[in-house]
Amino acid sequence: MAVGGRGYDRSVSSSVVRLGEMGRTLRSSPAEPNFKNRPRDNRDNRDNLLEDERTRGAIAKGRARMSIVWRQPYDYALARAVAVALLAGAIIGGLALSTPPLTTLVVMLTVLGAVATLRNPYVGLVSFVMVAALLPFAVLPIRVVFSPTLVDLAVSLTLVGWLARAAYQHNAVRFGMAAALLTAFVVIALAAFTFGGSIAPVGAERARLFFKLLNSILLFITTVQVVRTQTQLRRLIQALLIGGTLAALAAIILHALPPSATLHALSQLGGIGYPTSEILRPIAGTETLRATGTSVDPNVLGGMLAVVAAIAIAQMLTPAPILTRRLLILAAVTCAGGLVLTYSRSALLGLLAATIFLASFQARTALTPLAAGVLALLLIPQGQLLMGRLISGFGAQDPAAAMRLGEYQNALSIIAQYPAIGIGFGESPRPD
Repeated sequence: MAVGGRGYDRSVSSSVVRLGEMGRTLRSSPAEPNFKNRPRDNRDNRDNLLEDERTRGAIAKGRARMSIVWRQPYDYALARAVAVALLAGAIIGGLALSTPPLTTLVVMLTVLGAVATLRNPYVGLVSFVMVAALLPFAVLPIRVVFSPTLVDLAVSLTLVGWLARAAYQHNAVRFGMAAALLTAFVVIALAAFTFGGSIAPVGAERARLFFKLLNSILLFITTVQVVRTQTQLRRLIQALLIGGTLAALAAIILHALPPSATLHALSQLGGIGYPTSEILRPIAGTETLRATGTSVDPNVLGGMLAVVAAIAIAQMLTPAPILTRRLLILAAVTCAGGLVLTYSRSALLGLLAATIFLASFQARTALTPLAAGVLALLLIPQGQLLMGRLISGFGAQDPAAAMRLGEYQNALSIIAQYPAIGIGFGESPRPD
């Protein structure tokens, strides 16, 4: 391969010949000759030395260019990149021929997100926020030992990426009081899981769910280590607001459609692990459908929307919000509207408590959105139904509230019988 072209090769060849003829002069001359102290009548030698200096510079540049072009690690890196690209193309092409387009798209985005997360764990946090808001129960449609959810992949890869970067770059680990308490909880949970197996055996599926729980708990420590600047924090909250608003909008649209259209739309997500039966969720004992969006369960959707709406309201009241106030008002209204359609009493109480806290300790102006929300609940039919469910829940008059009270009583009974580490994560040792 020619580095500098045909003319460049001829120049180098002639210069090498000249160097052979004048070897003695070059060896005896200094690296940088001083022409000022030489006689003026020795101009020919000066010109020759100048040309020799230029020749040696040209040869050095040529060798540098040749070393860059023919350096072996770059060839190996290119070969590996081509091999990985061909393998990824073959896998994606096979999936495109044998699976629906949505499944292929999810796999492509998952592969790209995994590579980006391992290079930069912050990408994994943003991906987790968006996936948890829009497709929280999506499963990777490739089964190795089991099919992990996209949320599990994002959390695990973020943790691995942070550990690898911390080990390679020797980054300092920030370990505060909250992280210490969470670590203590993890230790207690591991002890309960280990010793509780003697009381109630734990199956493979329950063990997987247990380690999934630990992985989710460790996300807090990972987030504290990865998010280091105000800019990163702002962008992460912006992603949460955008993802939550889009999830609320999708839930409102799906709830407004006829039940048959909603059922057809949500059943299309079966290729990525979503349920294909019992998709529509009515209020117990009634025909009134609850909004679920892509969260499968209305209470899961309501809890997420309560958090996003509270953050949007808090940002509306700050002097320097992370989004424009128009967008924040749109996010708060959309999330509150989607929350009402879930008919989730706990989500409504959470949002009301957050708004009252803001009005009491942060800004009195939070009373305005609080009063507007309560007035809307009293005027619209969906709000009136939700308020009725809230009142019946406090009185344990409906089946769902009565069932929860029974679960609370069973939990207190188990704690009284096994106060140290409980019964572990298996089945209850006694049917009562």
